[in-house]
Amino acid sequence: MKRIRFAVVVLVFLLSGFCAVSVSPAADSIDKSILKLDITVIADEAKKADDAGKYAAAGKLYFKAAEYYELKSKDKKSSQWKESEKYLDKAIDSLRKSVKSGKAEYETHFYLVRALIYRIRHYGGIFDLYQIITKGREATKEVEALKKIK
Repeated sequence: MKRIRFAVVVLVFLLSGFCAVSVSPAADSIDKSILKLDITVIADEAKKADDAGKYAAAGKLYFKAAEYYELKSKDKKSSQWKESEKYLDKAIDSLRKSVKSGKAEYETHFYLVRALIYRIRHYGGIFDLYQIITKGREATKEVEALKKIK
């Protein structure tokens, strides 16, 4: 029971940070500069890293691509939102491979937690409840791994 409460607290904490709305002019200029990234280069480099077996690097780059499309989307039904989901799935797969290899560092676990939380945000409702719970449990396990590392 304590683990479930802990998992819920961690998820609420992480999600609250993602839901915060920024109103500062500096944050707006940062968002605009992020949207100027060359996404084709990021996606190509992620694929190269994945093909070379550098799963941690590939996962981080796929995650950056997912963030790019999520920032660019105006609502959850846009094509950019779907692209973000595609890259999140790729990021999660690559980061999981890195963690399973046993060579994962702190940063890899951290990115996996972030990718899982972002993916949870993309689910639509009650029909996705199983996926939400599954990804939430995995994120909780990764948070526990982070605690052990530090």
